[in-house]
Amino acid sequence: MKQNKLRFLARITAARGEDSFFHGGPLCLEVDDAAIAHVKNALFDHNRGDQFLVQMEDPGGHSERQRNLFHALVKAYAKQQGLSWQEEKQRMKHRHGVSENITIDGTDYLWLKSTADYTKDEYTDLIEGTIGDCVEAQVDVEQYLAEWKGMRNG
Repeated sequence: MKQNKLRFLARITAARGEDSFFHGGPLCLEVDDAAIAHVKNALFDHNRGDQFLVQMEDPGGHSERQRNLFHALVKAYAKQQGLSWQEEKQRMKHRHGVSENITIDGTDYLWLKSTADYTKDEYTDLIEGTIGDCVEAQVDVEQYLAEWKGMRNG
């Protein structure tokens, strides 16, 4: 899906009496006067001075090759073990990825970060842990080890 972006949708400002974001203060974004006419619509209805959520992406994020390799490893592991690959994917994410146990009103929950939001380093840890599980379970992953070595050296 192609997205149109404005060059100066908002600018970073400092709240009165506070340090700027670049010096440890809060991140304050203010809708740019020139952008208001372009962004006022049903999806983005902000005015000068409004606060809004901005999603920032990590330019060093994971690659599609990492994602594909992780899925191939999980599928090989699950197939040999006679398990569902989707369930094993969640288990691997819990064991080697980014997860947290959270208690809300006395009920325990397991939160798993979506792999779509992993950084390159988080995906590296996930893949290496999954490879370790495969090797321990004697899953034939030689072809994947060569691919992983190529990714790590490339």
